[in-house]
Amino acid sequence: MLTNGPVLQTSSTVTYRGAYLNVFTNQDLNSVNGRRGKVTELDFDLGYDYARDKSTLSAGAIHYTYPNTIAASTTELYAGMRLAGPFNLSVRGYFDVGSIRRGYVTADVFHSVSLPKLAPNVTWEAVLAAGAGCG
Repeated sequence: MLTNGPVLQTSSTVTYRGAYLNVFTNQDLNSVNGRRGKVTELDFDLGYDYARDKSTLSAGAIHYTYPNTIAASTTELYAGMRLAGPFNLSVRGYFDVGSIRRGYVTADVFHSVSLPKLAPNVTWEAVLAAGAGCG
């Protein structure tokens, strides 16, 4: 959601054997739009990654909702491929099947570096990324 002020964005992902569910939120931090402290976007991304050798195929759906706004909810379907290497290349196509009925394509490159473990079974990483899209 567009705003003329700062926001807090959170994202949480649960994965199991290639399947994943991600929940994303956007919350206004000031009252410039009269929504201070209110969640203005709540998205659910459900998908599956199939990894083979140095490539990964992915497919899924994202349902976008905009509580506390007048914007309509919508859903996108997506499919893509990622190639592993020093700078991982990812290409994905999205198509809105809800209110917009249009599509777009994104291309990204990224490189990640594992950081020291915080605790047993807890890992984190630094990621350098760049991307472009066309729709």
